[in-house]
Amino acid sequence: MLYRQIFEPISSTYSYLLSSVQGREAVIIGPVLDYINYYVPIISELSLKLVSAKDTQTHTDHTTALDKLREELGCVPVIGEFSQTEYLEIINESDLSDRKIMAIALPVNLTCGVL
Repeated sequence: MLYRQIFEPISSTYSYLLSSVQGREAVIIGPVLDYINYYVPIISELSLKLVSAKDTQTHTDHTTALDKLREELGCVPVIGEFSQTEYLEIINESDLSDRKIMAIALPVNLTCGVL
């Protein structure tokens, strides 16, 4: 399994590129649109086939690269089931040749502020 953590400093977002060794199929989780010019070359340099781009939810701190990755690399965009967005697939689980990726929904309270 290939694993690459990618940090986008403007929105402080981590994206994750995962790939099977056997089939060279890859997924990217949490892609940021401003980093599209980083993702595409690294996927090519590693000789990967991006089969899916996934977001856990709609983000307020950055614009997703799901649509751009679909346009440029032909991958399937996927988003978490609790986001208020319409995509082709909802995350629950997917396969990468020799590995299975499962999504687990965790209840989170993201209230920010000072009392």
